[in-house]
Amino acid sequence: MTRNLLRAASAFIAFSSFATTAASVSGYTPLNQDPLLESHIDRIMIAAERGTVKKPLAINSLKPAYHKVCNVQQRRAPAVLRACLEVKKYLKKVDSGRYINHASIDLKLRKSSDLYEMQPAMTLANRRGESFDSSWSVQGQMVLNFGEYLAFSGGVKGWQGETNLEDTYISIGVPQAQLDIGYKPHWLSPFKQSAMLLSTHAPSFANISLANNVPLTSWNINYELFAGQLSNSDKIRFEGQYTSGKPLITGMHLSIAPFDGFTLAVNRVLQSGGDQRGTPSISEIIDAFLDPSGADNTSDDLSIDEQFGNQAASIVSRFDFNAAVPFSIYLEYAGEDTSRGTNYRLGNTSLSAGLVIPFVFNSLSLNYEYSQWQNAWYGHHVYVDGLQNEGSLIGHFAAEQRRRLSSIAGESVGATHHNLTLGWQVSPSNRFEFNYNQTKNEPLASYDYVTGRQFEVNWFGVIDDWDTRIILFTGKNTLAEKHSGLTLSVAW
Repeated sequence: MTRNLLRAASAFIAFSSFATTAASVSGYTPLNQDPLLESHIDRIMIAAERGTVKKPLAINSLKPAYHKVCNVQQRRAPAVLRACLEVKKYLKKVDSGRYINHASIDLKLRKSSDLYEMQPAMTLANRRGESFDSSWSVQGQMVLNFGEYLAFSGGVKGWQGETNLEDTYISIGVPQAQLDIGYKPHWLSPFKQSAMLLSTHAPSFANISLANNVPLTSWNINYELFAGQLSNSDKIRFEGQYTSGKPLITGMHLSIAPFDGFTLAVNRVLQSGGDQRGTPSISEIIDAFLDPSGADNTSDDLSIDEQFGNQAASIVSRFDFNAAVPFSIYLEYAGEDTSRGTNYRLGNTSLSAGLVIPFVFNSLSLNYEYSQWQNAWYGHHVYVDGLQNEGSLIGHFAAEQRRRLSSIAGESVGATHHNLTLGWQVSPSNRFEFNYNQTKNEPLASYDYVTGRQFEVNWFGVIDDWDTRIILFTGKNTLAEKHSGLTLSVAW
């Protein structure tokens, strides 16, 4: 299947190179790796009425938004002016063709208590599987451009006892069709704190993706197709017993922005194959994509062994308002399955809503996000370990706050989640962020869960010319496991 994808992608790139005179692969902005820079980029994108609905953001898509915002009257807003200055420095570094995209080292003190016996150890939210009790972690990414059509990204993330090749991939192509091969991350959501379908909570899996790095046509169309392999699972059902294998994951993103300030997107992920279940052909993947109900819902005509696998989908809308105080509203409706035997109704649904105000009274910012999901999310009757990679769920981090004694996916339980983040720019080089998370599982579960709460304070500043971040947090999860910690992070 990988060979077929490569042939198709190569043919498409060859066609595109003849169809246009523009030629440039694009790097990507950091994704949950440089939070201060990422907040400045988000501020620019919202002010340009081009808020993102998937990440990582291609740098070729950031540049037009930067020029639109930073070369006009909006520079008079102090928060936007600061964002323009920081993004300008970043783009200047990128234009050199050889640059460090991000690099940091974290030193940590951790304390936890009342741990649930046999429950997997806690991991940090959206930190690519990083364990809670690690006393240090390091991450970095260097990008090398070789002309206009080829680039190499070399990255790594490590902590005690674990190392991943995060952000290590090769990029080839043109703006209309860029092929990335390696450990490129994916985030299929406009939300900043969580993503139902695919996030950075688990380590990135090896994958091949094809996407445009600049919007297509006046409707600003963006697409992405990807295929990869998840980590090994010992709980894949086949012929009445468990088999062990590495499931295939394929996905699609398509978005349009017919006018400034409005974006509509659809996302799909499909889990299939694994050891004795075999590897599906491209035609089987297309059939499952077009007829998810017929391919995945068992019936008299379709046994568990014959069904394609596991699917999830989402519909996203985003509204960016460039008022005196710019703000953005975004909504996501997702489903883990189809409903009532139809292909157009989502089952086991999730509803999420978010509001971001990038600056209030010049020095403050506000971000509120809400998610609610029904049961059966991330678990599956064929893939009992669920949508996971290297022991962490690939979607919403708060869904791991459930009993996971018999599988990685754990108990099928619905939940609601709230996140509130308040930012305070004290001075150009000093910023505080106050973050509150709350998770409540449905009372119909077999276990008497509590309401999980976590409060976090971040300080961003400069110490001896080093960009520094200090994080202090405390709280407990829905299993009443208590945790607190202090982190010193230095970036360069």
